[in-house]
Amino acid sequence: MRQELTVGELAAIHALSEEFGCEIAVNVSIPAGDGWINLHGAVVRGEDLVAIEIRENKGNGVPYFQIEHLIELGSTLRFHRFSKFVLYVAVVSEAPPELDESVRAKLAQMASAAPCEVHVRMYRLNTLRAKYNI
Repeated sequence: MRQELTVGELAAIHALSEEFGCEIAVNVSIPAGDGWINLHGAVVRGEDLVAIEIRENKGNGVPYFQIEHLIELGSTLRFHRFSKFVLYVAVVSEAPPELDESVRAKLAQMASAAPCEVHVRMYRLNTLRAKYNI
């Protein structure tokens, strides 16, 4: 059980809250089928579950297999309350900027091939820290 967000996760939550215009619930467990799905964050948009997956890039990439698994789960699970699963993948990077493009490209490729709606957001940690005074 995690009690606190990292600085990168907190910064991403602030940025996405601003984009969505609402508060984001963090460390959420949602009933799905016969089990539960655990998310870094979530909001409800009408009848849709907007799931948030946050990853930090410190120069060694991101675990794409975990994101692929979440996309697969989101497209196959049936939720008691929600009609649609929408995934936002937020990457907060403190890696050298030239390394971000390969991460962005891979995630964009995954999003375009996904059977559910997937959005990718790339952020620079220092930019978000300054903007949100974190």
